[in-house]
Amino acid sequence: MPKQLGFFPDEKTLNATSLEQLKLSYIKQIACHQGSYLYRLTFIFRDGTRSPPHGSYNPEPSKTFGIAKGNSL
Repeated sequence: MPKQLGFFPDEKTLNATSLEQLKLSYIKQIACHQGSYLYRLTFIFRDGTRSPPHGSYNPEPSKTFGIAKGNSL
């Protein structure tokens, strides 16, 4: 089961982030655990940042899938 998953940027952080920075923050991979269905879903951004952060699941996701970069904003 996941630990407390209250990780998300607040309004102040989003307002301080420029559009150029947001364009660089695209999802590069999705990690998950695969059984009869997908669970422990984790998004991995271009810079390696994970959402939810590493350590949120026990055990961590076991499969990683790449995502092709599409059109930017």
